[in-house]
Order: sequence, then structure tokens, then C-alpha cells
Amino acid sequence: THATPEHLYNSDGESLDYLGHSGTAMTGDGLIVVAGSYGDGSSSTSDDYSGSITYWERGGKNESFAGKDTKLLDSDRASSDYLGRDAPAISGNGLVIACGAYGDDSGVSSQVPAVLIWSRSS
Repeated sequence: THATPEHLYNSDGESLDYLGHSGTAMTGDGLIVVAGSYGDGSSSTSDDYSGSITYWERGGKNESFAGKDTKLLDSDRASSDYLGRDAPAISGNGLVIACGAYGDDSGVSSQVPAVLIWSRSS
């Protein structure tokens, strides 16, 4: 049998962030969970659909994910980027996270889709 499910939230979450709307991903060892919030705004008072990715990391399988969230953002935080509208992907070891932003404005011109990739060494 499974234990009672753990509910994960953005620490700064607001209504209409759409956290997890398009799905979630998890590392093979179950220590990192990642989800997109395409409705997340560029400020704490705005739902302008710039979007964000949140990941939760725990130290061991017997630990909770609660309160262990980190938000990943596009550097330009432009409105209507929709980062996280598609499900994020995470490498098996948790060192690389990728997700689409189909309305990104930092490319050749406005509203040109992009894939954002975040990497870390450990």
C-alpha cells in the first residue's frame, strides 16, 4: 500500500499559476521532482504567463519534499513566454532540467519558441 500523498506547492504560489498542469517529472532515484507553472507571473502581483519551473529535492527517500522547492526562471521574464506550459524533463541524475517556452521573446523575434536548459555540476 502507498502512504498518504504529499502535496507540493510553490512557496510563493498563487492562484492561476497552473503548477503541474502539463505534467511532472522525477529522477530515477525519486529524490527530485520537477513541474512547470506556465501561469506564473513576472512579479508577485501578476499572472502574466511568463512562467516558471519548480523543483523539489530531498536528501533521502524517507524525507519529505515539503519546503525544499527551488524556482527556475527565464532570465528575461517576459510576459506570455508560457515557460512550463509543456511538461519539463529532468535527467536521470537530476543535473539537467529542460522545458519549453513556446512564446519566448529572447530569440530572433517575439513569440519564437525556445527550449530552456538549466545545468548544475552536483
